[in-house]
Amino acid sequence: MLHELARTLRGYDKAVISSDMTARAIQELLHAAPFRPFTVHIAEQTPMHVPHSDFAMLSGDKRLLVLTTEDGGLRLIDVVLISSIATAAVADLTR
Repeated sequence: MLHELARTLRGYDKAVISSDMTARAIQELLHAAPFRPFTVHIAEQTPMHVPHSDFAMLSGDKRLLVLTTEDGGLRLIDVVLISSIATAAVADLTR
């Protein structure tokens, strides 16, 4: 799974990871060096942007993704409900 994720991230300007995203793969995104911003999509909800790894974490049991909002609030997301995650394009990061 992680090798497929790495190939996907290298192979496309915008990588979209399918709904079978695991907590381990999310952890890989959060700890990637260099970090690449990503957006979390949940069905019928506003997508949530993660500009830096400081704005997100997985719970100890890896079942919840905790995101901070622009107004200082928190969003708790059940990892099972994540429909996709899109990473920023490489060109977007160099602007």
